[in-house]
Amino acid sequence: MIDIILDSRIYDPGYNWNMADSFEGYLNTMVESGRNQYTTIVERVSSGINEKIKAYEQRVEALSGNGWAFALNPDGKSYSVSMCVSMDSEIVIPDTYNGMPVTGIGRQAFWNCMSLKTVTIPSSVTSIGDSAFSGCSSLTSITIPSSVTSIDYDAFGGCSGLTSITIPSSVKSIGNQAFRHCSGLKNITVEKGNKYYHSAGNCLIETASKTLIVGCKNSVIPDDGSVTSIGDGAFEYCKDLTSITIPNSVMSVGHSAFYSCRSLTGITIPDSVTSIGNYAFGYCTSLINITVPDGVTSIGHKAFSKTTYYNDEANWTDGVLYVGNHLIEAKSDKIVANYIVKTGTKCVANYAFMDCRNIISITIPDSVTSIGNGVFRGCTSLANVTFGKNSQLASIGDYAFDRCSSLESITIPNGVTSIGDYAFYDCISLTSITIPNGVTSIGDRAVAYCYKLETITFKGTEEQWNAITKGTNWDSGAGQSTSDRKYKLVFEK
Repeated sequence: MIDIILDSRIYDPGYNWNMADSFEGYLNTMVESGRNQYTTIVERVSSGINEKIKAYEQRVEALSGNGWAFALNPDGKSYSVSMCVSMDSEIVIPDTYNGMPVTGIGRQAFWNCMSLKTVTIPSSVTSIGDSAFSGCSSLTSITIPSSVTSIDYDAFGGCSGLTSITIPSSVKSIGNQAFRHCSGLKNITVEKGNKYYHSAGNCLIETASKTLIVGCKNSVIPDDGSVTSIGDGAFEYCKDLTSITIPNSVMSVGHSAFYSCRSLTGITIPDSVTSIGNYAFGYCTSLINITVPDGVTSIGHKAFSKTTYYNDEANWTDGVLYVGNHLIEAKSDKIVANYIVKTGTKCVANYAFMDCRNIISITIPDSVTSIGNGVFRGCTSLANVTFGKNSQLASIGDYAFDRCSSLESITIPNGVTSIGDYAFYDCISLTSITIPNGVTSIGDRAVAYCYKLETITFKGTEEQWNAITKGTNWDSGAGQSTSDRKYKLVFEK
C-alpha cells in the first residue's frame, strides 16, 4: 500500500490533487515504512501531482510484487512494462499480464538497470519506449523480435556493453539517438526487406532521408551516395574510433555526431558539407588536424571544443580561434575591444562571441556569408558593427545580437535575405535599423523590446515590405519606451 501524507493527514492515492489549489510544488521521495508499505511525503502540490503519484504507485507495485509493474495501454486490451526493479542479470519479459498481451516496453522501464546483461523480449511487443534500456551498461545481448515496429528516443542509450545490434525488417521508426553512447558496438545489421532502414559498412542508415543514424568503431561510410547527412549523435562516444572518411556525398554533420570520439586524430570534411552541428567534434581530445572547406555556411556552438587543436594556445590569436577560413570562438577574457574579423573569413560560428562583454566594436569583412545563431548574444558593450561595402552576408541567425544593450544603430547589408528569431531582441539602446529590400523573412521577436527604436528604414517599397514574412510578435514593444510612442517606418528606394 502507499500512504500520502500532507500536513500530518493521510490521503488516498486516488485523491484528485489538481483540486488542491492552495498547494504548489512537488512530491518528496518515497520512503519504506514497513514490509510492503511505503510512505510518500507530499510537501507541496502541483498540477502534475497525479502523474507523480501514479509513478510512485507503479514503483510500489514493482517493489511489493515480483519486481515488475505494468500499465494498461489506451486501447484497454493490452499492457506495457512500466517498471522493473529486478536485480537479475538475465530477464525474460512476459508476453501476457492479467490475461492480456504485453505489447510495449514503456518509457524508462529498465532505466539504469546496471546489473542487466541479457533480456528476452517476447514476440507480442511492438514498441520500445523512450530510454527503455538507457544506462544498462552491462547489457551485452539484445534480440529485437520481428514484431517490433518502433524504437524510440534513447531506447538503448548508454548500453556500452552492446557489441552488435540487428534491426528487424518490421521496424518502421527509430527515434533520435536511440543507440547513443553505445561505445562497444562493432557490428550493425538491418535485416533484408526493411523498407525504412538499411545497413552498409556497419552503419545504420535511414533510407528515405539518406541519414546515417548509428555508427561504430568499425564503420565505413558508404560512398555510393546513399548517405547525405550524418545524424545527431551518430558516432557519439565511439571511444575506439581512430579514423573515418566522410564521403563527398555528405552535406551535413549533425549535433554531437562525433562527440567524445577520444581516439580520433584527424578529420577532413569534404567540400560537399555546408553545415556542422553543435558539439559535432567536441571533446575529440586527440583531434589535431581539422580541415573545414570554405563552402560551410553554418558551424554549431562548440563544434570543435576541447580538441587538441582547440586546446593549443598557438592556434588562438587575440583571443580568437579560426579553423581554416571560419571563425570558431572568441574568449571573453582575451578578446580585444575593437576587433576586426580576418579577411577571407567565410562563416562565424554559432555563439562565437557570446557574452564577450568587453568588445566595443566589430568589423566584418566582405567575405563573410553568414552570421550564426547567437554570435554576439549578450555582448553588452558592443556599440558599433561595421560591414564591408561589398558584403556577401546572406543571413543573420537567431539571437545574433540578442541583448546587445549598447548597440544604437545598424545597417544590414544588401545581400541579406533572412533575419532570424530574436536577432535584435532586447537591444534597449537601438534607435535605428536599416533593412535591405532583399529580405524575405523577419523572425519571431526580431526587434522586440527595443524600447528606444525610433526608425526602421526599409530600402524598398511598401509593397515589398508587406510581402516579407514576419514572425510572431516580431516588433512587440519596439519603440514603446512610453505607452503612446512607436517607431516610424520609412521607405527608401
